[in-house]
Amino acid sequence: MTKPTMTNAVTGLFAYGTLMATDIMRRACRHEGPSTPARLRNYFRGTILDETYPGIVSATGANVTGLYYPDLTRSAIGRLDEFEGEMYERITVDVETASGLVSAQTYVIRPCFRHMVTSVPWAFDAFMRSGYRGFIAAYGGFCAGEGID
Repeated sequence: MTKPTMTNAVTGLFAYGTLMATDIMRRACRHEGPSTPARLRNYFRGTILDETYPGIVSATGANVTGLYYPDLTRSAIGRLDEFEGEMYERITVDVETASGLVSAQTYVIRPCFRHMVTSVPWAFDAFMRSGYRGFIAAYGGFCAGEGID
């Protein structure tokens, strides 16, 4: 798949992992806008091998819950592309919100990294309890709480 181009100045994002933590979202891309609960059908969210963060892969019948951020700028999306790195590919998906189905960008695991996604489901609550502090301390993509450079 190729990286989608963005013709509009603002786009929506479906976040299903660490970016559901508002401070991580702010640090990663300088976005502080609202979010709403959302669900992505036919994907599985597994923990990445030897990491505390997840990845999603296509899986018929599975569902991933997360947050829909409706108003990200092209600049914010560009920062997220850097934050997510080479393991992830940004694609367009349809997610369900309380208002109905919306189109959003999200990051899926590239096929060549599929072997890194374990069968262990990733849970946001567990991440916040036991993985959050280590993620914040270890992740080199944050620069003094300002986001990535």
